[in-house]
Amino acid sequence: MSYNTRDIIISLLPVIILNGIVILSWIVFAFIYPHREKTEEILKRMHPSFFGLFLREWSYWILYPFLLGCNALRLTPNMITGISLMLGFVSGYHYFRGNFATAGWILAASGAFDMLDGRLARMTNRVTREGAFFDSCADRFSEAAIFIGLAMYFGLNRSIVIFGELTWAYILLITLIAMSGSEIVSYVKARGESVGVTTNMGLMQRAERVGVLAFFSVFYPFFKIFLVSNGLDEHLPLMFAIAFIAVFSVQTAITRMVILFRKIRDSK
Repeated sequence: MSYNTRDIIISLLPVIILNGIVILSWIVFAFIYPHREKTEEILKRMHPSFFGLFLREWSYWILYPFLLGCNALRLTPNMITGISLMLGFVSGYHYFRGNFATAGWILAASGAFDMLDGRLARMTNRVTREGAFFDSCADRFSEAAIFIGLAMYFGLNRSIVIFGELTWAYILLITLIAMSGSEIVSYVKARGESVGVTTNMGLMQRAERVGVLAFFSVFYPFFKIFLVSNGLDEHLPLMFAIAFIAVFSVQTAITRMVILFRKIRDSK
């Protein structure tokens, strides 16, 4: 079986199954949503985002059975965090290998586990400072592994010449900016909290970064079929996703810096 055929099959079956589940769950949740009490945790964390309240409430609702399953299996929040971290490294490896569809599904799973660990801790009254610390550090390592995998793929693949012979260098630079912006977004918030101020503002936070990259990765084989048949480079959608993350991660980091700087100054 050729790489292309295998990659398409890997992506096609989950897309059909998961899209069917997602569409059905959206329909069911659309009827439930108006009469459902809004989640206090989500309301506290809401911020201007590409993901609105409906999608955030839906994600909590759809993951609730998995949350109960983790609890039934006696998995601790730190175990869930560890699983998310390991999946992040595996996803980064597949990005390095160019298995973008596989990497995207693993990234989506890593993001789902990342949502579950904190909820499991709150549900079982096992919220601890060391757990929050571990979760925050695991997120940073996971994202770094993913962007390093992408950077290595594009850095070693000199055959991409969309923008000339230095295309690999341009996309490598954009990937490094995306990685740096993503890390700075979290650092700025953590540094602000250390001096007693915080903010949830910014369009490109972790959930948005995972969602954007996972979407374009999962559908990579289908984008590839369309683009190659029209004489275009197959990497364009993924490059767009990375550039999108880079721009809005930097925007989010700067937005938070300005807001927190003003809060610190006004608190004197």
